[in-house]
Amino acid sequence: MVARVPDTKEFGCLVSDFSYRPEIDGLRAVAVLAVLFFHARLGCPGGFVGVDVFFVISGFLITSLIWRDLEQGQFSFAHFWERRARRILPALFVGTFAVLLAGAWLMLPDDYRSLGQAAASQSVFAANVHYWRESGYFATAAEVKPLLHTWSLAVEEQFYLFMPFLLFGLFHVKRLRTRTNLILVLSLLFLGSLAISIYGVSRYRTASFFLLPTRAWELLAGSLIVFLPKSDWLKNSRRFCEALAWSSLLCLLVPVFVYNDATPFPGLAALPCCMGTGLLIYIHGHGSTGLGKLLSTRPLVFVGLISYSLYLWHWPLLAFSNYLALESLSVIARCVMLAVGFALAVISWRYVETPFRKRALGSTRPQMFGYAGAMLVCLLVSGWVVLAQQGMPGRYTESNLALGSGKQDRNVYPNLSLHDIRQSQLERIGDVQPDKSIAIMVWGDSFAMAALPAIDEFLDERGMAGVAAMHTSTPPMIGFSHAEGKGVQHQKEAYDAELLRYVQAKQIPDVVLVACWRVYAKQTGFEAALLDTVEALVKVGARPWVLCEPPKHDFDVPRAISQPLISSNRVQELLVGSKTRSEETGIGEDLESRIVGLGGKVINPMGYFLDPTESFYRIRIENESLYYDNAHLSIAGARLVLLPCLKERLILAETESSKRDEG
Repeated sequence: MVARVPDTKEFGCLVSDFSYRPEIDGLRAVAVLAVLFFHARLGCPGGFVGVDVFFVISGFLITSLIWRDLEQGQFSFAHFWERRARRILPALFVGTFAVLLAGAWLMLPDDYRSLGQAAASQSVFAANVHYWRESGYFATAAEVKPLLHTWSLAVEEQFYLFMPFLLFGLFHVKRLRTRTNLILVLSLLFLGSLAISIYGVSRYRTASFFLLPTRAWELLAGSLIVFLPKSDWLKNSRRFCEALAWSSLLCLLVPVFVYNDATPFPGLAALPCCMGTGLLIYIHGHGSTGLGKLLSTRPLVFVGLISYSLYLWHWPLLAFSNYLALESLSVIARCVMLAVGFALAVISWRYVETPFRKRALGSTRPQMFGYAGAMLVCLLVSGWVVLAQQGMPGRYTESNLALGSGKQDRNVYPNLSLHDIRQSQLERIGDVQPDKSIAIMVWGDSFAMAALPAIDEFLDERGMAGVAAMHTSTPPMIGFSHAEGKGVQHQKEAYDAELLRYVQAKQIPDVVLVACWRVYAKQTGFEAALLDTVEALVKVGARPWVLCEPPKHDFDVPRAISQPLISSNRVQELLVGSKTRSEETGIGEDLESRIVGLGGKVINPMGYFLDPTESFYRIRIENESLYYDNAHLSIAGARLVLLPCLKERLILAETESSKRDEG
């Protein structure tokens, strides 16, 4: 379908002067370098905003190209998507397929299965949806997912699917084709998406980060710039224009150095960099400035030209390096990976991107669509095969597979909500007969979930019943929340109060508090909150037990002990040795004595993890991994190590009562 030529005398040509602007490639260079330094942890903790800069640039360029073609009567959907296919698919296909091949050599079955699913999702432009659905507390760490960066490409691809239809429709409605009405329509869409993003960041942070509805406003910011009228005052006020340009760059760069992983994003936090980018594009549409000349220098323009391939290649190199490393990569190693990524990007730009863009390959539209279809189908089939074959476990020996299976050796318990507590819908453990009185309540975070198989078996052997109140990143301490804004947070006060009421109403004699104490101990008010909780439980008639967490290691245990490419001697060198008690658990001897003084008990299982020589903490017993990551016990670990500890140390009130009756 080709658009008719409009009556330009009536409506005017809004983007007829659109031409190549080298400073935009320089701006791309700034954006991609910010992302690279963020990923490589080289002094740019907020460098992830570089992706938002790309979004604004893409919105501007795509809207400009579509509207110019519409005005000139040359627009067709087939032509638009052909150009997008030439620009995006060849390098994406080569990069993704190379990652799949490398993953077959480097990754354990479950991780490779996830990689195959990501590749298949990318083939249908849904990588962002895949990573949103895969995210969560128990998801594999982001730094070892080689295709994680493709989420942003999926957002742009989804934008490219609906934006041509929107502009085509606006162009063919006479009342909407005026500059004022176009700005009005795009502004309404911009504000709607921004409002969703602001709301989503506070309630649905992961979805807001990955999905198009909360990111569309960033691309639409670029679209709006296309239709803003030129300002004669700006054109003639060069000194003010220069100052405004540098101020806009500052809006872009400050977040790069000030933001970090804990910054709620996108939402309002994304406004400075997006508005700064938009202003730079708008200002330099009126003529060059000193900043524009700087951005137009050949080195920056060249980095901008290869920025797409550079973005594609740098992250898999870092991710695979992180995957095989037992310790954090050194600065030198990270810089080497970026250098290799730069070299691969130049090769990709020269021999993959350029031939397709200049029609040396796929010279006609049918040929290009044939190539594009073949690439997408190849990725879809390859990813599906990896997924269907469960990550191709035949690549590993039975011993390696047994050790690696520790990654999945955990029960996934639901997070307990405030509503669940009020409805008395806690997790039942031990003897689950409904008429059985509750002997114990387990209250804690993800470490309580990891310990629960041992406590469950402990109760079951004694014919006793219990319940569990667990929520990830939610410390079992009254009025005390996770410092990073995780867990129940805004409901914490009511959450704690309802649990105390539950303990009192059910007359539960023993409550076991299980958490990652060493993390919470770094926060202000930790000891006071823990002691207040112990005291509050005693007041409602329960005896508090504080169960310390197991030893923590600096590497992913199942991956380290099952990956043939990782030396077992190197793993042995990094095993945790004996430290002081407070460093291991966050519960020092002084705090323990105060807990006991209030009527509580402390169980420290650390000694049960020591090897026979008592020189290091064990991470495996024969072919069983004791952990499913670097700190949480696997089911096997809970039963093999924690259960014997509980049998010796956890003496419940009901058991004591039975012994007295027998006596």
